[in-house]
Amino acid sequence: MAPVPIVRVDEEGHLALDEGVLHHCLEQGGMGDAPVCLVSIIGEQRQGKSFLMNYLLRRLQNQEIQDASWMGQEDQSLEGFQWQGGDKTVTKGVWIWDEPFWVEGQHGKVAVFLVDTEGSLDLQRHIEISIKLCVFSILFSSYQIFNISSKLKRTDQDYLEVFLHVAKEAGKTCNLHPVQKLDLLVRDYPTSSNCGLEGGKRYLSYVIQELEAASDGSLALETLRKARCYLMPHPGNKFTNSSNGTLADMDEVFRDSLRDYVAGLASEAGTCVRLDQKGQALTGKQLASKIRDISKYLRDKNYHFSSLTKMTEAFAQIREDLNKKTIKNIIMEYENCILEQDCYTQIEAQCLQVPPSKMQQRLEEKQQQLLQDCAAELRGEERQKQPFLQELEQRLMEKEKAFVDKYKKKYKNAVSSANRKITKKAVNQYEQFMQKQPPAQSLMVTPYDMQQGLEKKRQKLLHDCRGKLCGDKASQRSELENLTQKLLRKEEVFMDAYRNVYKGTVFSVNGKIIEKAKREYEHFLQEQLQDITPKFSIFLWSVKKNQELGKKKHQELLHSYLKQLQGEEREKNASTEKLKQKLAEEERNFRRKCNELLQNAKDTRTTVVLGTVGVVVAGGAIVAFILSPALMFKAAVSVL
Repeated sequence: MAPVPIVRVDEEGHLALDEGVLHHCLEQGGMGDAPVCLVSIIGEQRQGKSFLMNYLLRRLQNQEIQDASWMGQEDQSLEGFQWQGGDKTVTKGVWIWDEPFWVEGQHGKVAVFLVDTEGSLDLQRHIEISIKLCVFSILFSSYQIFNISSKLKRTDQDYLEVFLHVAKEAGKTCNLHPVQKLDLLVRDYPTSSNCGLEGGKRYLSYVIQELEAASDGSLALETLRKARCYLMPHPGNKFTNSSNGTLADMDEVFRDSLRDYVAGLASEAGTCVRLDQKGQALTGKQLASKIRDISKYLRDKNYHFSSLTKMTEAFAQIREDLNKKTIKNIIMEYENCILEQDCYTQIEAQCLQVPPSKMQQRLEEKQQQLLQDCAAELRGEERQKQPFLQELEQRLMEKEKAFVDKYKKKYKNAVSSANRKITKKAVNQYEQFMQKQPPAQSLMVTPYDMQQGLEKKRQKLLHDCRGKLCGDKASQRSELENLTQKLLRKEEVFMDAYRNVYKGTVFSVNGKIIEKAKREYEHFLQEQLQDITPKFSIFLWSVKKNQELGKKKHQELLHSYLKQLQGEEREKNASTEKLKQKLAEEERNFRRKCNELLQNAKDTRTTVVLGTVGVVVAGGAIVAFILSPALMFKAAVSVL
């Protein structure tokens, strides 16, 4: 572990950020996702800044030690950040300890880094380099130590004022809290009895009164009111003449003061994590990203920081550029979101799951999220952010409207296509159902029952479609009405054909039944006539008997064949009447023939038996007499 230069100053006076060091320190391992505390020290050269950082280094390396032994052995040379007493300057630019020290914070572990800056106070000879070093010092700090000698001189005030102006502009540009915690550390204070925090409070109060009396409304005054001051005595002549920085070379009062200040600072490090402008803790990765952005602009744009005015103008331009870039990135993200929605809904089934109102809601929610993200990312004060936010909102709304208008057509087409498939399937199912019905020729289902069955199927198909149709209620009602009409037309055509075939079949079948009944009756009556002619033609009672048998057979056939008649009630009634007519006609013919037989019997002088009266034809003379049934039968037999 060692200090490494993270910002270098080259021979031409240009500053260069070491991206490798930045990545190693703030983005690698656990540092990238952890909150960070950066203890940074600024001040004039050769005033013991690196010396102080090395003792803070010792304290953080020995956090478990509770007594003063963490300060090391009496003769232990100082190691860590390079330091040198006298006029020789050692560090150039911004140096950072290459590994963090982990301490407990309010919400878990905090990575603490030590940062040393040299050259930021050289305002007279190299003001541009000094201001740019101030920028990086601000970026790399959450706990700032302003190291001065003896007292706060006018030059110190001027530097602090410049530093705070830079901090303000850098903070606005990077969305960082400009100065979170500031210690005014007064070294070599002449009165050792008044040193420490208590002496520092009194001294700082005096400084504030002096500044208030000047009534210049400086940033330094505002910041010092929130700062803490610590007075540290001179280390002693022996230490000044030494180059080792050992405890043995220090005056005891200085050693005690150093121990108290460093121990107190180390104990507070976990509470001083780097914050953004809204007070949110930054992780190592987030801070590295902000530092990288500013460094890129300072390098690429070659902004001039030859004065505070130039610096302010440069930062304003940087903010303008960064804000435009932010707006562009936000719009690109929104366009990508729209593209994702468009691609996702290319499939009809997925499109149907997202009606235009839901799509619009999604985009509006995304808009609000992006506007919030943009507001947090935009640089500058709130009044400076508003024009960018208004422009962004307007452009996002335009893109939303254009896409939603296009999507409505897409969704409508998807709904129409899906509903066509649904209704077509229903029509096909209805046709298949009709095709599966028994043919009309089978006479298994009457037209009425067939109509009822079709209506039931139609209602079921409409009910099923009602739950499947897409789109709003109005379009669903329209589709259902159209489907209903289609099914009714299909049903009407089917039933017309079915009725015609059924009616024709019934007519044919019933005609055959009637004809069969007629033939059977005719055959029966013919048999009765045959029975009468050879045997009983002479008997009137036999004719009557056969007529009664014919009438009985008439009723039997009517009863039997009526059951066989097909068709609905109307067709059956018509066929019944026709059957009755046919049988009645045959019966009338039978009676007529019977009467003819009787007449023929008279003409041929045949003995006719009628009741109990006998007539015998003999020699041309008719003799009438009354016979008993037995004698009548005997007489009839003898005649035969």
